[in-house]
Amino acid sequence: MSDNINLNTIRANTIDDIGTIDVIDKLQDKTGKLNSTAKIVINGESFTLSAKDKGNNKVAINVTKNYASGLKGFLQKLFGYRSQVAHSITNKLATIMTSNQYAQITQNLLQFRSIVSESLKKGVKDIEIADYGLSPNRQIVSTNNLVKKIQNEFASEGVKLRFIQIDNYNAALNIAPDRLLICPKAKNMKNSETYSQTINNIKNGEHNIREDRRKSYNISPEMLGAWKNFLSREENVKKIDIPTKLNEYLHQDPNSIPEKETGWKAQFKADPDKALRNFVLKNLSYDYKDITQEEFEELVSDVKNYLDVMNIKDEKERNEKLKEFCATENWRNEKEQERYDKYYNDDIKAGYSPEEARERADDGPMYTERFQRLNSIFSIATFRETSKLGLEFFKEQNIPVMFQFADYYGNNLQGEKFNNILSETKSLDEDKKQGSAITHSELRHAKRLKERFTDFALKLAGGGKEERAQQA
Repeated sequence: MSDNINLNTIRANTIDDIGTIDVIDKLQDKTGKLNSTAKIVINGESFTLSAKDKGNNKVAINVTKNYASGLKGFLQKLFGYRSQVAHSITNKLATIMTSNQYAQITQNLLQFRSIVSESLKKGVKDIEIADYGLSPNRQIVSTNNLVKKIQNEFASEGVKLRFIQIDNYNAALNIAPDRLLICPKAKNMKNSETYSQTINNIKNGEHNIREDRRKSYNISPEMLGAWKNFLSREENVKKIDIPTKLNEYLHQDPNSIPEKETGWKAQFKADPDKALRNFVLKNLSYDYKDITQEEFEELVSDVKNYLDVMNIKDEKERNEKLKEFCATENWRNEKEQERYDKYYNDDIKAGYSPEEARERADDGPMYTERFQRLNSIFSIATFRETSKLGLEFFKEQNIPVMFQFADYYGNNLQGEKFNNILSETKSLDEDKKQGSAITHSELRHAKRLKERFTDFALKLAGGGKEERAQQA
């Protein structure tokens, strides 16, 4: 086989160096179908690959050694010279083509091409696509440079492609976890902000726009301004101001009737204590999945006590109670207390006054594990809401949303797995201490939006499928 079909030639130093993107780049056409034959060159040694679609999402593959002409080649072929290498390459390709990653990259490319083609029909060449899904699946897009690959495919038509997460928009507006501290920041946290300050900035449209991040994420000034204005709408501020919203749920008029029979407001109306526990559980970070039952009970209590403080109407009294609530000694565990005592005693020995030693040794509550657990509940709940609002924003801006429709392991979410996500809020299990991924809330919200708006451009990039390839 000559090298004049270079586009269909995979080159690698070793068999292990053959990657998923190599197979896709060299063997797939733009419809995702495999070419019937291709060439594989391993460290200069040539082999021929044949691939045949067998239907039902299966492909038969076979690799044979390319022998030299003449007597030498005849004898090599007769004795099966290097046939074991060809067999190893066949196994490698079968492994790749049955992998979840192969299916995911294929599906992403097909959806990218679909979005670009639809945009070009409308005369749109500067195309933004919203990036949603679990982080491991998003990383497959970035690590394999799929956006660049698609842009190169459509380069002759002048396409410019931007694939951006709603988290990038938030970061460009300086909305980040360290800007959502429910207690006043520690003395050495110069660039942090409290939760209340951030909510007020959002409400008043006074975000500290980070131009460096906006440019880094390739967000246009117009789109970032639109997101800022969208978040500042009264109805949206109410959704993301979690302490205020929870207190409204906890202190409903006994004679009121919730607008809906489902949802958090109805749950808090029916059983406030149970609803609050479920809320904490839902927003429990995976980092804390192994907390003990005692720690979980403590966390629920901390959330309730903080909400009680924030529900005080008098500002002066509320600030005084918040100061008491945030006192560091309330948060230290035994190990953290030992660390504080050591620094304090060392400073006393060094000649500092007790007041100076206390101030020097006290890092603030945000450096304690117990406070971090508490703060993460409000941080995760806030970003859960901004992510769902992001879907509404992109719908309003006519920006297509590409959702990685796969679990943490790259498996497709169709069928029972997706149904479990849809019913997840009804089956929280406190014994397992497993929170709900923000992506699951996004999926549920995306489904609702698609049901309400037929023009919502939602594209699902599926995950791995059953047996994609087999040896011939």
